[in-house]
Amino acid sequence: MSGRMICNASPLIFLSKIGGLNLLNDLFAEVLIPDGAWKEATRKPDGVTGTLGILIAGHRRGLVADVSAEINALRKVGFRVSDSVITQINKQT
Repeated sequence: MSGRMICNASPLIFLSKIGGLNLLNDLFAEVLIPDGAWKEATRKPDGVTGTLGILIAGHRRGLVADVSAEINALRKVGFRVSDSVITQINKQT
């Protein structure tokens, strides 16, 4: 077990979805969760989407002209997405 860990909302949300929250206690002696992270992780969202979903929605509303170009720009700054997902997105846009 390591020492102390400060946890943001993302690990709480995704680990809880796969039943993996116990990993935090197994790996760390103390897990600190800031109030903002706790509120974000436990609130009921109005809707859930990711970066690519936002680009698609923007395209559908005429706010994003070229989704592929935006995805390429994201990839250049470290965004990771599989080619098969991009193929699916290109069929939708």
